[in-house]
Formats: sequence, C-alpha cells, structure tokens
Amino acid sequence: MHRISRLSFLCLTVITASSATAKNSFEIPAMENVPGPFAITKTDIDMFSLPLQGDSRKWKITTNEFKELTVTLSDILLPKGAWIEVSDISGENSEIYNQKSLYDGSKPQIITSPINAEGVVIKLVTPGISSGNGSLILKNYSSIQMKPRAIIGANQMKQAACYESINPAFFSKSNAVVKANGASGWNIAGGPYVITNHHVAGNVGNKIHSLNYNYQYPECDKTTPLNILSIKTESVVIAGNGGDQDLAVYKVDSLAYEEAGVEKIFGTLTINSNNTKNQLIENVPVYIAQHPWGDYKRIASLHDDGGPCHTLSGYGSNTLAYNCDTDGGSSGSPVLSQDDNRVVALHRAAGAANIGVLGSYLYSFIKDLLPYSNQAETATPGEGKAMVRELKIFPYMPNPPVNLDVSDAITLSSLYENRLTNYEHYTLFRARGRVSGGDIVDVNFRFSLASPCGDISFAEAKNCRIPGNWYLNSSVLAEDNPEISTSSGWITLQISNEKGERLHNLILPFNIVKYDPFTSPFGNSNEVKQYDFTGDKTLITEQVMYHSNFGFVSLYGGQGPVNTINGGTGYTTLKVQVKNHNDGNIYIMNIRGNRKTTCTPSLRPINSITGCGSTKPASLVLDYVAEDNEELPEGTYSGILPVMATRDNKAIAPILININIKK
Repeated sequence: MHRISRLSFLCLTVITASSATAKNSFEIPAMENVPGPFAITKTDIDMFSLPLQGDSRKWKITTNEFKELTVTLSDILLPKGAWIEVSDISGENSEIYNQKSLYDGSKPQIITSPINAEGVVIKLVTPGISSGNGSLILKNYSSIQMKPRAIIGANQMKQAACYESINPAFFSKSNAVVKANGASGWNIAGGPYVITNHHVAGNVGNKIHSLNYNYQYPECDKTTPLNILSIKTESVVIAGNGGDQDLAVYKVDSLAYEEAGVEKIFGTLTINSNNTKNQLIENVPVYIAQHPWGDYKRIASLHDDGGPCHTLSGYGSNTLAYNCDTDGGSSGSPVLSQDDNRVVALHRAAGAANIGVLGSYLYSFIKDLLPYSNQAETATPGEGKAMVRELKIFPYMPNPPVNLDVSDAITLSSLYENRLTNYEHYTLFRARGRVSGGDIVDVNFRFSLASPCGDISFAEAKNCRIPGNWYLNSSVLAEDNPEISTSSGWITLQISNEKGERLHNLILPFNIVKYDPFTSPFGNSNEVKQYDFTGDKTLITEQVMYHSNFGFVSLYGGQGPVNTINGGTGYTTLKVQVKNHNDGNIYIMNIRGNRKTTCTPSLRPINSITGCGSTKPASLVLDYVAEDNEELPEGTYSGILPVMATRDNKAIAPILININIKK
C-alpha cells in the first residue's frame, strides 16, 4: 500500500507523512492524492493579441523533464467562425474545440492534457476575424514528475489488461473507468455523466476538461496503446466541498457520449447505497481500477498477504477506509466490491490508509440527478473491444486507409438505425458533426472496403469469402455535403464476424478543416515574400535572418508540418493541392522540402530549428522529383504553398510559393 505525501498548495512545500506500517484501523488525518512534485507556470497570454500566422494565432509549450503537461485556458469568448485547436508537437494528435459554451458568453474554462505530449501547441483559428472580437487567455500550464511515492509493503497494482485473464469481471468493469483531468473518474449509470473528486473537477460551472477512455495497454505486457478515445466534459453539475464531501459530477459532451458509443462500449457502474458503514468495515473484499499519476490504467485487488485487499475500520461515518494500493492521480477512482462489482466508495485520499467517500453518502448527493444509479440492473456491461482511429480531412486530400485488423469475412453496422445507405461500390454514412458556434449538423462520409474481393460496400462484405486483409477507405465529398464547413465529431462502426461475434467497435473521431487551397492566407500583405516554383530546377529562397535558429512550417493543414521540431534528418515531403489545367481536375503533388543553413549537415527537414554558429540565416529549399509523382497525368499544374518562418511562438517571415509545373 502506498504512503501519500502531504502537499501544501500555499507554499508548494512537500511534507512527508508518517511511515508507520498499515494496520486495520486508523484515526490520523487523510491527505489528498494530489499530483506532485509538480511545476506550475503562469502565463496570462491573451491569444487574440498574438500576431497572425495566416489565419491563426498559436503558442507552443514544451517541457523535457516532466510528464502529463496540462494547459489551462480561461475567459473564453469566441466569435462565430473561430475555433481552438490543441495538438501535440508533431501535430499528429489534435483536437478541435467548438462547443457552444465557447460562443454564448458563459466563458468556460478549458483544461486540456494532450495524449503523449512532451509539448503542446494551442492554436486560435480566426479566419477573416479581427482581433477585437473575442477573448482567450492562456492562463497557465503545469506538469508533474512521474516519480512513485513511498510504498508500504509491495505494490500490488497490475496493468488493467492483465485482469482480462486474472478476473474477466473486474476487467470488464474497469472499462468504465476514465482518465479524468489528469486523475481518475468513472461512468455512472443514468446518462452522460462521470463521477470524480471535487479536488479533480473543481466547483460547479462550465468546464471543458479532458476525458481519456481506454487509456491502457492493450496487452498485459507493456506495448504501445493504440486505442485511446479522447472526449471532453461540458460542465461540472454537482460538487461537494472537500473532505468527506470530496465529490463531483461531470456532464460529458453529449454529442461525443452518443456518437462515440461511450455507454455501449465502455459501460457504466452503479453505487451500493444500501450497505451502512458498519456493514462495510469488516474486511469486505474490494478492488480499485485507477489511473495512478494519470498514467495507463491499473487494477489493485490484492493485499501484500496474497489475499484480497479489503475495507478497514476507522474514520468518520461518511468515509470508508481500505488497504488496496493507490497513488497520486488515483483520486476519483471507484472502489468496487469484489462480491457484486458495485461501487462502495469514491476514492479521494490517503494517509496511512486509503479512504473514500462512502457509497451511500455519495448517492445522497446525486440521487436527484441520477435516481436509478444505485440499482444494479441499470449498469451497462460495456462491450469493450474499442479500436480508435482518427480521421483528419483536408480539402482534396485523400485519407489514409484504416487497417481493420481482420482477415476473414466480416459485417459492418452502425450503432444507430438509418445512418447507412449502401450504393454499388460504397456506403454513405450520415454522421453528426459540430461546427464553429456549437451547432450540430449532418456530415456525409463515403466509406468503401478494400477487401480481398476488391473495393466493395458494407452490404457486399458478407459475400466476400476470400481470406486476406481488409481496409476501410473514407472520403468527404462536396457533392454529398454542399454546405460543408470546419467541423468535428465521432463515427462508431461495429465490426463482427460471420457468427455475429463482435471483433471491434471502431470509433473514428474526425476533424474536417475547410479552407481554399488556391487562395493565399496572407491576403494582400506587402510583407509576404513570393517565389515562383517551376520544378525544372531546385528553388532556394533568399536567406531569412533572425537572432536565433528557426524553422519553416505549413500554414494549410495536410500540406506539411505545422510545428517546429528539434533535430531531424532527411527531407520533408510536402503534399500540395494543384489544379491540372488540361483536364480541370485537382490532384496532390509531392514536393521535397529542406531547411538550408551553413551548418553540417546543411540540409534538414523544413521545420527543424537545429542550427550552429553565432549567425542564424536559413533558406527554404524545394525540389520537384518526377519519381515522387508518377501517378500524376500529363498537364500543367498550378497551386500555392504558404509557409511561415517561425521560432519561439514568433512569426518571423511569411513566404508564398506559387507553383507552376508542367509534366
């Protein structure tokens, strides 16, 4: 069992608690499972005051020594047509924020913890909007150092996936446990709500916080997690005031909860409100599914003696003690009975023992909102088998196929009726997406299956009996979406075998970014340096001078890297939408790009900021290579490539490449 350090928020001083060995009853003060040691950096940056980089303003934060980077945004009021995008440094993992509360004057708080982030980029996109029409303050960012706290005895926590064979019932119930705002929480039966602690969620109000489902290793051994579903909360609707009232209820983003199939796939839990404190203190076996340190999910069900961990006597009438292992970040976890898998306590803190809010006391706070959350039959088991693959849709850009990880005949269906329409070689899926301003609209996706039998629709899949790999192709076409705009949402498809057994619940979070790839994002600015690129020879721009090393980034999504990096070798493959003037169609042209300096090596990827020497000039280098574009038909192609020289959140020099290449 872990011994938790006490942390004073006022002076940021760590005081170590007693190291006495755990016994069966305790009457010492409890201490919250607050993350620590940690660092908080106050920024108070008005994002609307930053210089434009094309049609957006952005701020990059990096950290090398800490993990679990968390950013707080406040005083948010966006003009309609604007949105916020949060991504990791690579730009591979990104999320669009366009909830209605960001536009209606309620000025919610956003706390975001991007997945796998050693750094984060906050991007405020304001196409054609002046800086005086909104508010967005980058309040602060924080990070925690991943160091285990002192352990009394041995750590009995195991990776959640190990329990698929150890105890399938415990594993199934653990699917409902979510990484919540860097700590832990769980789905409660009765609607789109997640239970956690007050010291995790804060007071009642509009709060858009991060929820990460399936944040766990897929196997018992530590392999890379692939199927993490990230969604958001809308608000905190119930909150206690700490101590034995250290509880809070999040309302989950309703669109995500429904479209991503959260209840059906991950399930819900119910509370045991019948048992009194006295009925629960006599060594009742319990277990805890949790996210210690906000890390990948673990389950603790054993004590050091090899038997089940269990409840303990002591503490007040509304608090339950137990000897299951927890750690910082486990706050908000459900403490479940090993007998009936119902929640007997909400874990909140630890001293010499771990303690939680008693289940019956917790229920008394939420029963008006969720009256049936204490009835065992209202719990949803949850199918599990989540497969999560993000779709990023940019104008005219093809989407990479999704490997369905199946090799035999399959059927595909939707969670909801009347979403699928099958045609000869494709299936039209009617998705629900959120646009800037928070409105919900229909978005039509074309899906086809690249199967051993060729490209087929969902309806034809059941007739394909040839063994082989299956892939899902997707596209969003203007002819199916005449009023398409930037939007985000989720699609869930059920993949089953011939016997009707579920193989995967495929969740496809999607971000659709709309822009005109043939119109410059710089407008008529005289500060833009323009170059003509004909492809018959290497284009090397004039040297850009700056007092520090910098890189070049793409301003249009999908064309190239959008953030700078350290290091890097080789070249960048830029993908540019170009028009063929022979047939009038639009194609994607591959162009090799480098950043050229006086260093060794002189050529690096365009977004590298690695350099040398006291002077820091650099040029953008572009090459058209015929072998990279063998599929392009003959013709004369035109298009544009807008880039920005940038470093340390500063826009240094805008550059526009005008492409005119004959093949």
